[in-house]
Amino acid sequence: MEDLLHQAGLVNIGLWASRAERVADRVEAFKGVPDLSQRVRFILQATLPAHSGYFGHYLQLISASQAAPVKQAYRQGRQRLNVALRRVLRQLDSPLEPEMVIAIVDGAAVTALSEGWNVKSTAAGLLTDLITLAHGMPAFQVPAPPAPSPTAKANPSAAAESGSATH
Repeated sequence: MEDLLHQAGLVNIGLWASRAERVADRVEAFKGVPDLSQRVRFILQATLPAHSGYFGHYLQLISASQAAPVKQAYRQGRQRLNVALRRVLRQLDSPLEPEMVIAIVDGAAVTALSEGWNVKSTAAGLLTDLITLAHGMPAFQVPAPPAPSPTAKANPSAAAESGSATH
């Protein structure tokens, strides 16, 4: 029975990896530079089930932790899925790692399912934010202190007096 569960787990993760590999092939054959919405669409095609049976998919993933052979099969097959998604990300010139992308997509899916939102839209929104942040958004900088007023420069004692009068 354990071998059967393990084999079933390998088949499932193999199907998911195959889907991601097909997407990687399409991305590698894509002519031109995909815009942000196309990038998000490619990534979602590689990470979400093709059908809309998201609840069953995520219930199965969570339930896998209860069956050691399935859990081990998923862990084993995850490498193939990661390699395929890494191909997609590199072809899209993304610095993101597959583990981060999968965590965002899976987290978005579970949140959407539990709160009654659209899974694909929720994941697309978060991926759009993540990709935007990863591609050229300036790093957060602490705002500089305000520049002294012209009065303070011209008459430092007057500025000090006016500052002390307000305290």
